[in-house]
Amino acid sequence: MSWVFLTGKTVYKLKKPVRFPYLDFSTLERREGACRAELELNRRLAYSTYLDVVPLRASSEGLSFSKGKIVDWLVVMRQLDSVLTLESLILTRSIDVMQLDRLGRILGDFYHRAKRIYISPASHIADWDHSLSANDRILLDPKFALPAGVVSRIHGAQRRFLADCPHYLTERVRQRQIVDSHGDLRPEH
Repeated sequence: MSWVFLTGKTVYKLKKPVRFPYLDFSTLERREGACRAELELNRRLAYSTYLDVVPLRASSEGLSFSKGKIVDWLVVMRQLDSVLTLESLILTRSIDVMQLDRLGRILGDFYHRAKRIYISPASHIADWDHSLSANDRILLDPKFALPAGVVSRIHGAQRRFLADCPHYLTERVRQRQIVDSHGDLRPEH
């Protein structure tokens, strides 16, 4: 979905002009909006890492950040030391229990304070249904060369859960447990 340019100190993330069932970066305006949304969302947990959104400009002299017509937008981030990611610390067995406790408290506080979102239970179930279908189509795309049997088994299990246990999801909506938060926190981040 993006090209990421590492410079040693700074990272520039350029959204690809693509459109999928779950995102639309097909226009310059949509890519700018996505960059600004990413900055706003990620600054809540990583303020010193997510620095800015800047225009990429083109002129007769080439590409720059300062002169010419705006041709795209980039998220600007501070480049982090990959040795210090949670993934690296886990893989090298260097993680300290106190670090995990601190991380758990930070994330717990973040999700506790996050803005509650209200959607109707029916809309929430429909969103799940739509997402499951989109995920299945994407993961079965031959260009990813994923084992179709595994993808189908996982998809089937998710579909059975949605058919047999929708009350778990609707109860989360009724209890206002759906929050405006980051859905892509992984150890490598």
